[in-house]
Formats: sequence, structure tokens, C-alpha cells
Amino acid sequence: MTLSGITEKINTLIITDVENIQSTSNGVLKQFSKKSVSGAYVCLNRPQHAVKNILQEENIDFKNILFIDCISTSLTNVAEEENVTHISTPADLTGLSISISEFINDVSHDKFVMIDALGTLLIYNHEEIVLKFIRCVLEECSEAGCAAIMITPKTEDSSWINKIIPFFDNIVHL
Repeated sequence: MTLSGITEKINTLIITDVENIQSTSNGVLKQFSKKSVSGAYVCLNRPQHAVKNILQEENIDFKNILFIDCISTSLTNVAEEENVTHISTPADLTGLSISISEFINDVSHDKFVMIDALGTLLIYNHEEIVLKFIRCVLEECSEAGCAAIMITPKTEDSSWINKIIPFFDNIVHL
């Protein structure tokens, strides 16, 4: 898997097959963990405990990662955990934005924000709202010198992807 052009200072959209979203996320985390860069991993595809299990099996260091879990609360009652923020549902883009902003403001060194499945947001929110959310996150990351990596699955209808491509500095097709 080639993740060229992904750095601590650039906004990247990764377009991949839906079955490769987790392995793509793993590749990004592996790349940044080697550099000891702090990150916020927005979990829209799986609950954070499942993601952590996968990362552990792959020997990927996630000690510098804040997991922003948008899935677990809708499935079960969750306990507070270190380095985990729970958002009630992927429909709560305000809560998600606040959590991302807090991470960006709290970390003073190199950092990144990764969202693992942008398409999931479209299930819970109107497209126009998701587009505004993406634009706001990218602007905030750019202003803070923080990389934003967003992964979206390939779709039959590429109109959604065509709308978001202009927001990004780097596009990676896997």
C-alpha cells in the first residue's frame, strides 16, 4: 500500500474499496506512529475497542492516539477510558467538531486528525452539512499546521467524491 504524500502538514483524501478502509487506516497510523506524532482517530467504521484490538494484532503503537468513537455509545453503555472520547452518534457533527478542536488545541507538537469512513456521515446527515463539516475540519487543521487524513470508500456514483476532492491538497487512490 502506497501512502505517499501524507505528511504532518497536508490534507489528504484517501479513496479506497470499502473492505480496505481498516487496513488503510492501519497504514496511516503505522506511518505516523514511527514518527511519534500524536493523532486523533475518528472511528466511524468500527467501535474504538475493535480498532484497538486490530492495531494490537498488527503491532501498531497507538499510545499517542486519541480515539473519537462515534459508534460505541449507540450500541451499548460505555465507560470512560483514557485517550477515548465518545460521541453519541455520527449525526452529532457539532460534538465531533468540538472533540476535534479540543484535540487540535491541546496538542502543541506535530499532530494529525484521521477520519476513517467519511461515507458513514452521509447515512446520518444531509450531504450539505457533511460538506460544511469537512471544510471546517480541513480549515481548522490547516490553520493549526495539523494534517487531516480522511478516508472514503469508492462508490458507484462518484458525485459525492467529486464534490469533496477540491477540498484536499493530496488525493490518494488505493
